[in-house]
Amino acid sequence: GKHLQVYNDPAASPTGFPFKVLQIDVGNTLAVPEIYDTRPRVCNLGYLRVPYLEEDGKLAYKCPSEPVEDYVAKGGDFEATIGRKCLCNALC
Repeated sequence: GKHLQVYNDPAASPTGFPFKVLQIDVGNTLAVPEIYDTRPRVCNLGYLRVPYLEEDGKLAYKCPSEPVEDYVAKGGDFEATIGRKCLCNALC
């Protein structure tokens, strides 16, 4: 039979809010970790970005769900990117 599980994933949201995730073992959906991992990381909507100051004092934004190298280049910690999912694009 088909297996369905709903759980709170504290790492899924870039904000750290424990987001409900549906895990289903049917088809080619983003619920399958191996399929999600092949999806390019993109932050083109930016609804959950957080502000930070660049070295020159300019206000800028970063998100732990954006491409890892971009987030780290903006001063973010690599560890904060692990398990993060782009909820902005996933919910549109």
